Amino acid sequence: MRKDKTHPKASCTVRMYCHGLGDCFLISIPQKESTKPFWVMIDFGILLGTSKAKERMTDVLKSIKDTTGGEIDLLIVTHQHWDHVSGFSYAQKEFRQLKFSKVWYAWTEDPNDDLGVELQKTRSRAAFAVKQALTRMSPGSPLRLGISELMGAFGVDRTEVDPADKSSLTTAEAMKLPSTLWPTEYRKPSETVDLAGVRFHILGPPRDERIFKSDPSKKNSEVYESTKVHAFGLGQTMGMIEAVEGMKSEADNELTRPFDSRHCGTFDDLKVHYPAYMDKDAAWRTIDNDWESVVGQLALQLDSDTNNTSLAFALEIPESGKVLVFAADAQVGNWLSWHDQQWTVKDGDKESILKASDLLNRTVFYKVGHHGSHNATLREKGLEMMSSTDLHAMIPVEVEMAKKKKWFEMPLDILVTRLREKTVSKDGLNPNGRVAIADDPTTFMGPFRASTELNEWVEPKRPLFVELDIE
Repeated sequence: MRKDKTHPKASCTVRMYCHGLGDCFLISIPQKESTKPFWVMIDFGILLGTSKAKERMTDVLKSIKDTTGGEIDLLIVTHQHWDHVSGFSYAQKEFRQLKFSKVWYAWTEDPNDDLGVELQKTRSRAAFAVKQALTRMSPGSPLRLGISELMGAFGVDRTEVDPADKSSLTTAEAMKLPSTLWPTEYRKPSETVDLAGVRFHILGPPRDERIFKSDPSKKNSEVYESTKVHAFGLGQTMGMIEAVEGMKSEADNELTRPFDSRHCGTFDDLKVHYPAYMDKDAAWRTIDNDWESVVGQLALQLDSDTNNTSLAFALEIPESGKVLVFAADAQVGNWLSWHDQQWTVKDGDKESILKASDLLNRTVFYKVGHHGSHNATLREKGLEMMSSTDLHAMIPVEVEMAKKKKWFEMPLDILVTRLREKTVSKDGLNPNGRVAIADDPTTFMGPFRASTELNEWVEPKRPLFVELDIE
């Protein structure tokens, strides 16, 4: 995929940028009647707190411009998270110089979709509640910092997490920027869009309650389970949202109190009737800061729910029947919803129906969901259905950065092991499987092709991208 050229035998070429913990993919689809391929760009971001983030994203954009000539047919923006859209802010000036024929978002971002608008309002309310609560937490506390890191994706003061951050837009503004510049469409599940000789089957996000199901079921888990116990089980948090929205002061707002006022006495009453509670050694009895754990739950729930709004799709090559799955950061509910859908395809006068199993059975490329996290690749209804002996996978991840964020299982070991088992090539060229991991150039072997361009901002330096021809 160099200067408008693709491998002559390729049906398409997929490029993964290895710039850090974030997503940016470029697909080229050769056209029979043109020397210029059809270009598809998917997301353009890097995680908050990454060193030299602006420089990294500017390098990626320069590479994309050099490769495509600055004219790209389709931009797909999957969801509103900083590690998927921050490049629109960091490299805003350079990005505006590109030309996109069309931009796609999920229906959840459509200002004319009633359900989408309601979801956006709920997300905004939750983000506001957490931001307000953060102002009441102790500056510099580990919990506040952790929540701030999560909420960096939703417009809080990012400099609290990364003082060197030079971005100018909030996440919501970065997300919307492409729609203010180029023609925009909003895609819904069960749609099939024919473009450039291939088919885009829209998988998710779902338009029902499964959009809120991020974690696997406790019984009959749908994913590859870690041997470690995950620390958070999240419940309903609307009460927290409503309480924070109504905050005025401790004294005049009923919602900030743990109990109704008719059940409460004065501080003097406490000293008279419960002197033991005033003992300096009884500080452990207080519940003054217990509400902070609820804020943490709300922030985590908001983060997961946003991942589940991911625009996920399957790209089908009709001539060969091969399928490429791009799951973005779709989590359990998003994946499960695919199996209740069907896609109608037409070949001349012939019409046929596809199901998720049909697409997964023919999948030869899988962009691993959410950097290989524990709840973003389904087992029986996901990877185990990818039965093609020609399966390949790419994982956009930077393990060192994930560990700094205390995401110690990104990517999940058991998932990587299973991916490698399912992608071992019969010719023996890839004994460890055809799985390219962005921060591990030793995995760029066999069918994968590493760039000669380097990511100059990491040590040791590694290729700026890796690509794969789908023949």
